Formats: sequence, C-alpha cells, structure tokens
Amino acid sequence: MTEEKRMEYSSLRDEIQKKIDLHNKLITFTITTAVAIIAFVYNQKNPYMLLMPLFVILPLSSRVAYYRNSISKMAAYLIVFYEEDIEDLCWETRNFNIVTSNRNTTISKLANFVIMHYYDCIAITIACYSLFIYRFFAQKAENMSVFTIVKGLIIPLMAIVYELYITIRINKSDTAKLKWIKTWENEKKKERITVENSTE
Repeated sequence: MTEEKRMEYSSLRDEIQKKIDLHNKLITFTITTAVAIIAFVYNQKNPYMLLMPLFVILPLSSRVAYYRNSISKMAAYLIVFYEEDIEDLCWETRNFNIVTSNRNTTISKLANFVIMHYYDCIAITIACYSLFIYRFFAQKAENMSVFTIVKGLIIPLMAIVYELYITIRINKSDTAKLKWIKTWENEKKKERITVENSTE
C-alpha cells in the first residue's frame, strides 16, 4: 500500500470515530434536553405542553440516523477498497463478520428484533405520549367530540410512528452497511472495467 493510501485509510478511520463521538454526544444531548423539558412542563395545565420534547427528539434522532448511515457508508468503503486486498487492515471487515455471524441464528434474529440497542428516544417519545393522553382525557373527558379525540390521539401518534421508523433505521446499521458494501463493490467493478477498456 502506498503512503497516500495509508493516509486516506487513516483519515477515513478518524472521520468514522468523529461521527461516532458526535452520534453519542447527540444522543446524550437529546435525552438530557427532552427530560429537562418534561420536568419543566409536567405541571402545566395544557396537556399539549407534554408533547414539546418531540420537537427536540424527532429532528435530533433523524440526525443520529444520518450519522449512523454515514458511518456505515464509510466503513463499507474501507472494507471494499482497502481491507479486501490488505490483510493487516481488517478491523471493519472482522467486526462486520462477527456481528453478522452472530445474527444468523433464529434466536439472534428474534433477539435483535425485540431488543434494540438504541431505544432511548422512542422510549421518551412513548412516555410523552402516554402522559399527554392521561392528562388530555383527564381534563377533557366531558363533551369531547370525535374531532377532538382524533386530534388528541391520532396526530401525536404519528410522531411515535415516525420515531419508531427512525429507531429501526438506527438499529439496522449493519443492514445498511451490507447495502453500502454491495454498492461500493458495484462501483469498484465499474472502475475496473473502465480501466481495462482504456488500456485496450
């Protein structure tokens, strides 16, 4: 491997680590901010105030999902363009192989489906929704129209559905990495074909 290649490999590894750090800090900030908002609005009479943490959770968890996908993309690039040809630089390859091999059994697949590693934001979202529903019906039990019920139940429920989607995306980073590996492999084949054609 040339010195330039080693520098690029090292640079990408550093970039992955930076995104991991940002990812962890963002999760911590999201949880801390959401809990602080809940504590602040808990005694407010307006039940909709209990949904305020969602304005923090939803955009920031989307950002976390973006970081996870970026990490998967760069890791897949290293696997395809570097670690497939170099034996002493195989951290991403070995790590990915271990993770995927542990998920091949039925029990592992079920466990990974039921037990998600990143569940903090969806847990807080459900807690906010539950508190909101309790306060909503406790204060507006009488003369409640169908429209009011729909507005109170369905619209906030959409936030839970969206957050669940984001949470599943975050927890399927290895699936995303596999897709990126296939994408980079296709790109690598195209580049080889281009080089071969140009030398003919």
